[in-house]
Amino acid sequence: MKTRLLQVDWAIRLLALLLVWQTPVFGQLLSYTPVDPAPQQLAYLQRSLSLLKSATPNHRVTFRIMIYGQSISVGPWSDMLFEKLRSSYPNVDFITTNKAIGGFTAAPLSRASIADVAPWLPDLVILHCLGNDIKDYERLYENIRSRSSADVLVHADHIQSTAQATESLDVSDLGPDSIWVLRNYYWLPELANRFRFCWADIRTPWKQYLKDNNLQFAELLEVDRIHCNEHGFALTAELIFEHLKPRSTLQVVDPFNGPLVKTQPIGREFTWNGSELWATVFGNRVDVVYEDGPMASPPTYTYALDNKSPSEVAELFGFDRASPAWAISWPGVLQVESLELPLEERWTLSMDSLNYQTGELLYHLEGSKTGFDGNGSNFTWLFKSNSGRVTFAGDSLMINLAFLATQQKPPADWKIYFNCVKRAIDEFTPKPAKIAGKTSSETLFLSSKERSFQIRIKTKSGTPKGIQAIRVYSPGGKADIVPGKSPLESRRVQWKQVDGFLEIIWPERWKGTLQTATHLNGSIDWQPVLEPIQTEDSTNRVRIRATEPSRFFLWKDPTP
Repeated sequence: MKTRLLQVDWAIRLLALLLVWQTPVFGQLLSYTPVDPAPQQLAYLQRSLSLLKSATPNHRVTFRIMIYGQSISVGPWSDMLFEKLRSSYPNVDFITTNKAIGGFTAAPLSRASIADVAPWLPDLVILHCLGNDIKDYERLYENIRSRSSADVLVHADHIQSTAQATESLDVSDLGPDSIWVLRNYYWLPELANRFRFCWADIRTPWKQYLKDNNLQFAELLEVDRIHCNEHGFALTAELIFEHLKPRSTLQVVDPFNGPLVKTQPIGREFTWNGSELWATVFGNRVDVVYEDGPMASPPTYTYALDNKSPSEVAELFGFDRASPAWAISWPGVLQVESLELPLEERWTLSMDSLNYQTGELLYHLEGSKTGFDGNGSNFTWLFKSNSGRVTFAGDSLMINLAFLATQQKPPADWKIYFNCVKRAIDEFTPKPAKIAGKTSSETLFLSSKERSFQIRIKTKSGTPKGIQAIRVYSPGGKADIVPGKSPLESRRVQWKQVDGFLEIIWPERWKGTLQTATHLNGSIDWQPVLEPIQTEDSTNRVRIRATEPSRFFLWKDPTP
């Protein structure tokens, strides 16, 4: 009974936030005095602001912005903001999305964000939501910060009552409206800054705007007195833009060489070893940056992480947002994970029954490759599929909550779909930018965990070319790339001259291929001189004719 009451209460609170927006209507502001944000808050946007400012007609920049939150974030103020940004930064190619989910407080957003935020690879996330528990916000902020190196701007609540318009920031004597002061001036600013998020105080200038123009709070809101009207949208966009507008006083940093992002050019200190490039990186995302200009017959590359192919690394797999629960835009399942190495496949959760009195949902799960993978109930604390490729908490299922919120029953055979995807590519070919002055790059992988990876990039055939640099992203602000020498270089063989021949000797236990090169500087072109030797009783010495006075040898182990 307690679970049933909690579900009803949550559904009622979520329903109070729902709103389906119609075609955007753009409004005009009245008398408005620009507000200069606090410098310490702008410091959390330093990479984004530096990246935007770095754009010129001869150096175009791509910048990705995500809006995230619930119904207050769904409104068309974001379109107004994007237009102001495009006008202010004409040499930036903005890619934008709004993934806000109407009706979701911080609690469900904290779980949905895992599928929504980091996989989209944003440079900037603009976030706002409501909630009743500071721990829900902490989980939301942690899930975003631990997976994404994006800058995050969290904005305060707008004014929703006469009491809020004249609120005192003195909370020594708590009253019924003090929760808004505590949220916007104490709890959330401290929490946001703890996670290195910019806190955008739009609440204080909102109150000043009402006062300066002799407006009532409701004149900026819809009839529900919660969501903004066109006037409120325009003010929201303007106040957030104040944090992103061009500034001559900005202390510019290199947006691709700092604690969140580091770029290592290929050159004197980071060189090819024949057809291979080795490095140890720390972070959760690696990009390759391609050389500028057209290229004739660029090679195709593969890569390995810790001597594993991308398909063998579990944390490179994840689940996209599930299809809607029913009659509402909520994802049918909030957070899906794996216990075993997943496959790229489409999963189907089929509803077997839904008890409208108790709220119990019975279902079965099938994978497009795995097949039938188990039965479950939302009353079970944790569902684990038979294969271990799917697991989720019982309260991640939203079908009954969607019914409670809408009072619309789903069809008896209702299904929820979600995809397991590999957030990595297996091979790549350099692709120069199609626009002059623009840099072309490609993401090799995005991991759900930040850690150290040993990466080995090699050509499938041909001479390496077309790659300008390697770039790593670190949500924790510890981005690092250490150029590495192939472990093969520690297996130097011995050789000596004997009667006009070179006699090369290696330990009998070694298996693999003898390699030779004429120099050890720059790009070393190692070439095989023997067929692979695979057995323990193979000879451990060979003589070849000495045709060049200077030659080097090493032993290459078999490819895993």
